[in-house]
Amino acid sequence: MKKGDLYYLTTIPKTKVLITKNYNKRKFHDDDSHFNAFPSISIVPCIDVIVVAGEHYGARETYVQSEFKHYFKKIEFDNENR
Repeated sequence: MKKGDLYYLTTIPKTKVLITKNYNKRKFHDDDSHFNAFPSISIVPCIDVIVVAGEHYGARETYVQSEFKHYFKKIEFDNENR
């Protein structure tokens, strides 16, 4: 998954999205069960996309990568010269 790749929604194939950004989001956990009551931090890989075809055309959305992989499939091209 990289910037510029096209994907389609498996449940509604007319909906296509373009990846605009990959990043790691930090998630803080305020549990007292950790060492010296310090909050723990998780790194969650996320993806920003823009809908380029379908009902929500032009909408910007954010997904967790594991969620995105479950619902979207990459559109493959025979010749990917950019």
